[in-house]
Amino acid sequence: MSFKDEITTIIKSNLKTYLNNSDRFIADYNRELELTKEYNGRQLLELLQNADDAGSHEVLIIWDRSNSKLTISNKGEPFESAGIKSLMLANLSTKTKISYIGNKGLGFRSILNWAEKIDIKTNGCVISFSEKIAENVFNTKLKLSDEDKKLLRLERNLSPQTIPFPVLAIPNIKENKNLTDWTTSVEITYRQEFESDIENQLLEIREEILLFLNNIHKIKIQKDAKSLELKSSKQKIENYEQIIIQDKQWKVFSKENVLPEEHQDKSKNEKQFYNLKVAIKEDLSDDYNKLFNFFPTQLTISLPCIIHGTFELNSSRNHLNESKRNEFILKELVLLMKDCALYLTKQNIDWRPLKLISSSSKTSDSKLIETFYKNLENLKNTESIYPCINNQYNKLDEAVYYSDEFNGFFKDNFPEVLPELIIPIDKKIADTFEDETYERSYLVKEIDKLAAKKLNLELRAELIKQLAKVISKDDKELFSLLVNESDKLISKDDLAFTPVMRSGEEFKIPKSVKVDFMHPELYDLLISKLENEIDKKEQNSRELQRIIKSVVNLQPYDSN
Repeated sequence: MSFKDEITTIIKSNLKTYLNNSDRFIADYNRELELTKEYNGRQLLELLQNADDAGSHEVLIIWDRSNSKLTISNKGEPFESAGIKSLMLANLSTKTKISYIGNKGLGFRSILNWAEKIDIKTNGCVISFSEKIAENVFNTKLKLSDEDKKLLRLERNLSPQTIPFPVLAIPNIKENKNLTDWTTSVEITYRQEFESDIENQLLEIREEILLFLNNIHKIKIQKDAKSLELKSSKQKIENYEQIIIQDKQWKVFSKENVLPEEHQDKSKNEKQFYNLKVAIKEDLSDDYNKLFNFFPTQLTISLPCIIHGTFELNSSRNHLNESKRNEFILKELVLLMKDCALYLTKQNIDWRPLKLISSSSKTSDSKLIETFYKNLENLKNTESIYPCINNQYNKLDEAVYYSDEFNGFFKDNFPEVLPELIIPIDKKIADTFEDETYERSYLVKEIDKLAAKKLNLELRAELIKQLAKVISKDDKELFSLLVNESDKLISKDDLAFTPVMRSGEEFKIPKSVKVDFMHPELYDLLISKLENEIDKKEQNSRELQRIIKSVVNLQPYDSN
């Protein structure tokens, strides 16, 4: 039996079902209306999904505004009779394989919002659907009298103009002599008032659309005289897939497995799988912020990456169902995000691992997503993702932070002295390190060891300045940081004075007295570095003592 004959047989079967059974075609009519409304806003995505399901590597979209036609063509497997039957009967999908996504019969109904007529050119035929065809069937094929139609509308509170018959239930079919390389074309003759919707949906077809599709790697859009082509290339590298689309590049990490028994659909013979993917740009600059289920949904994900998952979606395919299965998949997603963050720790020493799992918002329309965010936050307490100045990553309880300036100074000059100091903080990451400092006794011990070394006076002055900025004045344990004019370290147990005089005269200190005078050049360097903090109305020596008294045992010599 030919394809045309098979479709004709299905049409006859449907007509036989509807004859003298108004409840059935009214129910199908109502269901079609309901589904058409639910899928509105995703028409082009649904048609792209159908092309991907058919195994097509290419899709051509032609928008002919002068004739109010929108045509979507693909080179995948052409429709079989079972596929057309799934369009004619709501909730009858031919998809059974785990690689398939969505519900072809349901998503296709979304284009009824736009269409005056739909022509599917496939398998050597043209199958046409329209309200006029449905009206003709209702008026001439169902053997309803005018009184029957009037009563039917009255009982269901329908207007006299309403044709209560499903548009997709009974198509016309004819042979197609104009064959092309495109195995299937869906031509929509649309209503003028929907041009802005088409325009907006075409604008939404951007590079990210190609990231997670199983088959499509090229989409060409012809809009009047303008043309746009999106093309992806994919290459498997180590534990990720590198995807390049136009001038954008992602590393895509995947996780796939069989769903646990408690999340299997018991009505299915075939085991069901879940699939998760995280697409990451090198600089984590993604701001698309939409959760994908192969295509974008309307659910916002406030992370600097793009996430795909085979989640259970509501009938509009735009929002998550609050289900145990989705709860499980999101927990697995947390583990995949952890793996991605740890991968980044092997590349460079920077804040990307932490930034990847830091959501810019903790709230969501979905309680499941809010829980997902909380679980990502928990990773921050358990994983070594905090970059330190010794080019290693530490856990949060091993990471130390005083200030960007202080940590940066040690990174540039003494990374081995306080290796747990984190590198200066990325401004896009919230400061969560307020109390992450060293025990004072440990800090004093390490700094004193450093200060005992032969440091040039410039570095020593900067070290004192940085410590004075971060050390509390309430803590009494001081540091041995000052040197005298002979470059000898002055012990913190000895009282140090600012330089005695500027005349070059010597000041003899008895050996029995534990006092000393700081190096004049060190004094000058500190005065210069702390100039903005010095009160010009006071003596410099007194101001210096006030500013650095939390770190050194220094007294001003009043002659200064």
